[in-house]
Amino acid sequence: MTEQESVTPSPEELHAVKESILMQWDRLPSDHQASMALVLVSKVADGEYRGWLLSSMALLNPQGSLPVDVSDEHLKQIGLTDEEIGQLDETNHRNIRHRIINHWLTDWFWQELEYQTRQVLEEKNTVSGGSIGER
Repeated sequence: MTEQESVTPSPEELHAVKESILMQWDRLPSDHQASMALVLVSKVADGEYRGWLLSSMALLNPQGSLPVDVSDEHLKQIGLTDEEIGQLDETNHRNIRHRIINHWLTDWFWQELEYQTRQVLEEKNTVSGGSIGER
């Protein structure tokens, strides 16, 4: 373990470091930001936060990760008029998709995870004939 790894900075110090990185980041041309982003993603993906990083990145491209569509027909089904629908462009549709996915992941994921996990455990318990506490 290096000396740098053994010292845990305070929240204030961490915030200051991140602010400094962002200020320097803004000085880079966009092509260098893109290549540096790949370097940073690669470093994080090789560590313990790989799962978190990949899940978070999937939120940036929801169509690639979850099949969510917002069509004009869907909008009609919720009672929007043609005039209201006409006010929404593809950027608005993408924003709505992002909000839906974010809501699913932050508000519903944990409840559904618990429910489905308990269902699987109950099914396993029923098949094996014992209770979970007996194992």
